[in-house]
Amino acid sequence: MSNNRSLFTQVRDLDPAETVTLGDGRDLEVKSVGTVVLEMLLPDGSSRRCSLQRVLYVPKLAYNLVSVSRATEAEKTVTFSRKGCEFLNSCGQTIAFATKQGSLYHLELCRKSQESVHAVQKENKERLWHRRFGHLNKQSLQKLVKKELVNRLDYDTSGRVGICESCIGGKQSKVPFKTSTTKTSEPLELVHSDLCGKMGEKSVGGAEYFLTFLDHHTRCILSRGRTKPSVLSETGRLKWKIELVDD
Repeated sequence: MSNNRSLFTQVRDLDPAETVTLGDGRDLEVKSVGTVVLEMLLPDGSSRRCSLQRVLYVPKLAYNLVSVSRATEAEKTVTFSRKGCEFLNSCGQTIAFATKQGSLYHLELCRKSQESVHAVQKENKERLWHRRFGHLNKQSLQKLVKKELVNRLDYDTSGRVGICESCIGGKQSKVPFKTSTTKTSEPLELVHSDLCGKMGEKSVGGAEYFLTFLDHHTRCILSRGRTKPSVLSETGRLKWKIELVDD
């Protein structure tokens, strides 16, 4: 259980909220459940990143708590001694260590590594909301939070979205084409064609390509969905369409 929502890398709100009973008999509200990633400091000085699953978010909890029974359910071995508590994986390797301080055991964490994890998670969270709202700009996202226009919007107004490559590409402009001076006197003298595909999803008719012809003289447009990128098979139909218009 944790009282710090910023520790969660993944979180799911509970609706309605649940309750948990502490050792002193008090009932506290559980608002969310999710995953917390911590960088553990091991007795030999090395570190190991551990992912804690099904962690409860309890805002009014005084201390963050680790459940020994949950650890054993996850096939982890927990040993206690006068010096501390050790968590072992199925291979017998130490994955976490807690030192005894008074009557409690405190997990040893790599503070610098943990702060780095929090910073990355925080930045990704702001970028995630930016994408969820269709790449909405920062000012509008801040407005949603300040005016409480969206319920449970976990967006930090002081956070940074960072560089969004999709936004940069969408705002780039192309150099305009030069005005054409070409003139034609009859149909099919000049035909413009464009083939688009292969599409990621097939159309209702099974087409994966989109073929377009534009006759420069009549401005007649023929568009066809194709199952294969075959251009030559469409030229006869194009000629028939244009001749029909010309008649």
